[in-house]
Amino acid sequence: LSPSCFWPAPEVESMVLRLKRRDRPLTEQPHRLAKLTHRLFNQRRKQIGSILGRADELPAGINSSARPEQLEVEQLITLAQRVG
Repeated sequence: LSPSCFWPAPEVESMVLRLKRRDRPLTEQPHRLAKLTHRLFNQRRKQIGSILGRADELPAGINSSARPEQLEVEQLITLAQRVG
């Protein structure tokens, strides 16, 4: 949507998204995934190791110095199963 669709016109472009519910959840434990993503993205500018603590070992391929927005969906699912 162009800025002219709004009053006052913002200095950014806008977009309308249509979301479609999946037939099956991404994981068997969607509540654990939701809890973890809330915990991570509530402090998204912090590193994962700082948010979750560095005492526990993270799953392979997940760096404790990464930020939440750098993780793939599959990594979030794996992390939720381990850390929850």
